[in-house]
Amino acid sequence: MMTLDQLRIFIKVAETGHLTNAANELCLSQSAVSSAISQLEFKYDLKLFDRIGRNIKINANGRALLPEAYKMIAQAKTTDELLKDLSGGNHGAIDVVCSQTIGNYWLAERISKFHKTFPNIKINTTIANSDKAIEMLEHGIADIGIIEGENNSTLEHTEIKGDALTFVAPRELRLWANDMKTKTKLQNLKYVVREQGSGTRHSLELYLADYGIELKQDNIALTLPSNEAVLSAVSAGVGVSLISELVISGIGNNENINRFPSGIAARKFTILTLKDRAKSRALKAFKTMLTEN
Repeated sequence: MMTLDQLRIFIKVAETGHLTNAANELCLSQSAVSSAISQLEFKYDLKLFDRIGRNIKINANGRALLPEAYKMIAQAKTTDELLKDLSGGNHGAIDVVCSQTIGNYWLAERISKFHKTFPNIKINTTIANSDKAIEMLEHGIADIGIIEGENNSTLEHTEIKGDALTFVAPRELRLWANDMKTKTKLQNLKYVVREQGSGTRHSLELYLADYGIELKQDNIALTLPSNEAVLSAVSAGVGVSLISELVISGIGNNENINRFPSGIAARKFTILTLKDRAKSRALKAFKTMLTEN
């Protein structure tokens, strides 16, 4: 019979499309990852990946197995949580996935507070953009997600107080007075943006859409994978950006950046969980704590 470890390795290889990357993320040797995949394929006399030179690509058999593998891992986790609850619910782990802004500037204080009441519950945190966070929850990889703004998923969601958004621009670019919100000014700007799937990028897209402006190749100066990289690019004069006040407060003063109010109402954060998945006592307590802040 296949093992849960083999399934976890199979999933990670399928997600990364690379043995070495999967091994690094799982903190295993490449030979251990390769061996697990080979054993799984040998046992069922079925190839799950196609090897093309040094590359490995999931094939039709692997794609058919992948959703079932996610379900099995999620069910094993649910069973583990049930047993921990039956033993008192005072130990175990919660897997949290959250966006960069939340994970880097908002969550740590809440985890610290939670640990004062539940010192033996480990919080494992993964940073991902909003789209990836939803995907991890739907696959049962994470127990709870916290993202910025709204989402179109079918996950159970609870909105909580979030953050304010502000425009940042290079020091020499003094953009706005009281008439800053004009289509002409916004059209003539170059924007430094986060990657597709980012909640902050989505907020900028919605803001510009109100003025009939679309983010596209002509007005995107640079696309970057982190808030810190965005601020660095703005500081270097590459363009302007919309960013969370939490991020700006976290880095302190930067003489190369000017800040301008966006006029956007403070956005909500959204707590996401699977609707049909049993929640452990620890997870319920963690979610309750988040909603109280």
